[in-house]
Amino acid sequence: MLPVASAARLRKGLGFNVDPNQLWHIDLAKAAGASEVRMQFGWERVETSRGAYELPAPFAAALAHSVQLGLEPLVLAAYGPGWKQLPPFIVAAPARLGDTTVVVTDADGFGAITLGSAFVIKATGVQLVAGRYAAYSGALITHVNVATRRISLAAPLSAPVQAGEHLVVRNRLYAPATTDDSDPSVQAYVHYVRYLASRIAQLGSPGRVEIWNEPPWYGDRWDGGAACFYADP
Repeated sequence: MLPVASAARLRKGLGFNVDPNQLWHIDLAKAAGASEVRMQFGWERVETSRGAYELPAPFAAALAHSVQLGLEPLVLAAYGPGWKQLPPFIVAAPARLGDTTVVVTDADGFGAITLGSAFVIKATGVQLVAGRYAAYSGALITHVNVATRRISLAAPLSAPVQAGEHLVVRNRLYAPATTDDSDPSVQAYVHYVRYLASRIAQLGSPGRVEIWNEPPWYGDRWDGGAACFYADP
């Protein structure tokens, strides 16, 4: 049994999830008597190059509008980081289910692949490997061979790949994180959180930043790179 709470107490703590791209959501929250609005910006939209932070105009407007209405912003610091996407590679030869390498027709872009933080996915957005080994940004690349134009994956293909298909490589700004507090990727996330907090403070609001705390979900492979590697069940 939960204790009885008065309507006045509930009203004081009322809050809503809002879309920061829709300022009218914030207006409706205020009209409903909310004291707080929760919004998510997305790390990949805020830090587009390493160490350079800027709130896109719609996000900055949502923060300012919330404070102007007397609402405390609760900003969700979701992760992982964004990436730089390379021009598409074209599959040169068919690859079968269970293969761990794919051959492409042009190796010119191989030099731009950053091993340790590079992931590959079909240009259509379809994953190359099974969901339990795939990151939301693709399949982890473990090796590239310029001479043979071969890309090696951390897990086997979950479906055949046909010649002529287009693949894209995404270099994440930061490698998959570990549980070590000193890990550069963990520190990068901390810096991102602090930046969000500083933007709230600049507006003179007592708002807060919520650190992402949901359980693992499909494709959540930024805070556990080892999960991208194949493990025979």
